[in-house]
Amino acid sequence: MRKYLIRIILGSVALLCVVVAAFFFLYDYSSLQPFQLFGWLSGRSKSMYRIELTETGFTPQTITIAKGDMVTFTTSRGEPFWPASNLHPSHTIYPEFDPKEPVASNSSWSFTFTKPGEWKFHDHLAPLYIGTITVRDRDDTQVRSPKAAACQGEESAGGGKISCWSEVIRTAIRDDGVAEGMNAFEVFYKSEPDFAENCHSFTHIIGEASYDRFQTGENLNLTAQIAYCSYGFFHGFIETMMQKEGNLKNAHNFCLKVDKELSGELYTLGPCFHGLGHGITDASDPRAIGNEAALIREALQTCSQIGGTEYETKMCATGVFNSLAIMYQDAKYNLKLDRADPYAFCRTVENKTFKEACYEDFKILPMAIENNNFAKAARYVEDIAEDRFAFAAMDTVSSFAIYFMLRDKQLVDNAVRVCYSLQERLWGSCIAGLGAGLLGQGTPDEEYTQALGLCESKVVEASEKDACYQRVVRLISLRYSREKTASICKTIPAQYQPDCVYSF
Repeated sequence: MRKYLIRIILGSVALLCVVVAAFFFLYDYSSLQPFQLFGWLSGRSKSMYRIELTETGFTPQTITIAKGDMVTFTTSRGEPFWPASNLHPSHTIYPEFDPKEPVASNSSWSFTFTKPGEWKFHDHLAPLYIGTITVRDRDDTQVRSPKAAACQGEESAGGGKISCWSEVIRTAIRDDGVAEGMNAFEVFYKSEPDFAENCHSFTHIIGEASYDRFQTGENLNLTAQIAYCSYGFFHGFIETMMQKEGNLKNAHNFCLKVDKELSGELYTLGPCFHGLGHGITDASDPRAIGNEAALIREALQTCSQIGGTEYETKMCATGVFNSLAIMYQDAKYNLKLDRADPYAFCRTVENKTFKEACYEDFKILPMAIENNNFAKAARYVEDIAEDRFAFAAMDTVSSFAIYFMLRDKQLVDNAVRVCYSLQERLWGSCIAGLGAGLLGQGTPDEEYTQALGLCESKVVEASEKDACYQRVVRLISLRYSREKTASICKTIPAQYQPDCVYSF
C-alpha cells in the first residue's frame, strides 16, 4: 500500500511539473515586458509610506498598510533615533522590525512589513514616542483604499467616473491624509484604463488637495509616490500655493524642504521647480494677455534668480513654457497659435537654455493640432534645424504621446516604427522619449519594467538601444531610492550599469 501511495504522489508531482512547464513553454510572453512576469505572478506592487518622528511624536502615529508595503522612518528632531518593534528594550514581538542601531538624524530607515497583524513600535532612544502599524493580509480595493470602491459601477458617460475619481481622491486626502489619496490613485490607475491615460490630471488634484492640508500647518509626510505620472503633484500643489498665497519665497522654500526630506529616496528639486514655473506664469499680469513674451517675461526672470544650476533654471523654464502652451489653447488669453508651425514662438527666444525649455515643453501643441496623432505630430519636429533643439522637442513629443498608448503594447511598437519613419537624426531621441514616457507615466512603482522592456525590445534597433538605455537609466537614478536603483541596475545589460547609479 505504501509503495502504491508513493507512486501516486510521485506521479501527481510529475504531472504538476509537466503542466507548469507546459504553461511556461506555451504561454505567449510577447505581451509581457522584461520584469513584468514577476510582477504578474506576484499580483501586486509595493506601496511606500513615510513616518516622521517630530518633537510631538511619530506622525502619523497610526497607519494601515498591506502586506509587502514599505515604511520609511525619518526624524526632524535633529537627534539620532531608533524606531523598533515593542517590547522595549528587547523588540521581540517583531524582531525583524529593528534597525539594530541608531539612525542618524539626517538619514532614514526603511522596513518592508511581511507579517500581517497590529504592530506597536517605539523610539528605542526615547520610548515615550510610540505608534502602531496595522498590516493587512490581503490587497484588494478595500485594503488599498476603502473609499475607492465608491466609484465601482459608475457610468463613464457624462463624466460620471471622472467626477467620482476626483471626488474620492479629494475626500480621501481631506479625511485621511495624502497617503490615502495616493492609495486611491493606485487603485484607479491599475483598474481603470481611462484613469491611467489621464493620470497626470489626477496627480494635479492630489497636489491641490494636499495644499489645503498643508496650509493648516500639517506635516504632509510625503513619500516617493509624489513622482507618479511625471510629478504632477508639484504642478497642482505649487500652482495652488501661488494662487492662494502669491508668495514665491514660500513656494521656493517648500521645494527645498521636500528635496531635503526625500533625499536618498527621490530627486524632487527639478520637478518642483517645474511646478514653480507653472505657478509663476499662471499668476501673470492680466494686462499681458494677448502677448506671449509679456506673459512669461517676469516668470523667466524669476527662474534665472532661483535656479541654483542651469538644469534647475531650465526645469523652472519648462514649467513656464508648458503654461504658455496651455494658454494657447485657452481663448481667454487671446493668443494666436501658428498651426503650421507650433514651435514658431520658440524660434524667437534668444537665451539658449530658455529656447531649449520652450522646444521641450511646447510638446502638447503639435499633439493637440493633430488630435493626438503621434505620427503626424512628430513631423513638425523635422522642421527644427538645430539638432540640440530638434532632439529636445522630439524626446518630449514622443514622451507625451505615451499617455495615449499606456494600455496597448502594440501601440508602443507602432510608435517605434513611427520614429524610424522620421529623419534619421531623430531616431535616437524619438525612441529615448518613448522610454522616458513609459518611466514617467507607467504603472506606479513598476514604471521601469515597461521602460526597460522597450529598450530591450526587438523592434528597437541596436543603434538606438544606446539612446534608449542612457535616457531610461538616467531617469531611474532620479526616480527611485538608492536601494531600488541599485537593485534595478543589476538587471540591465552590463555596458549600461556604470551610468545606472543613484545621482542625488
